[in-house]
Amino acid sequence: MMMDVSDFLTILLYIFGCVLLVSLTVFTIKLMGTLKKVDSLLDDLSTKSEQLNGVFDIVDRSSGVVNSVVNGVSEKVSGVVSHIIKKKKGMDEDE
Repeated sequence: MMMDVSDFLTILLYIFGCVLLVSLTVFTIKLMGTLKKVDSLLDDLSTKSEQLNGVFDIVDRSSGVVNSVVNGVSEKVSGVVSHIIKKKKGMDEDE
């Protein structure tokens, strides 16, 4: 029994097709495992970012309070300085 070239090529294509199918199946299974790990990592990052949002809110509020205090102190200091300067100018004009 002798095989034609076309029969040989057909058998060769079937073999390559089976190898390709098995390879893609293995690749898909490994890819699904990787996607599970990525999903777990993203869930962890999401949880940690929510915790950091709370910390950033605290820092934002604290900086707002500090800013208000500094503005109040600077207004009082500038008022005292301007009052002293006005008094000194008034004394210089009287002499």
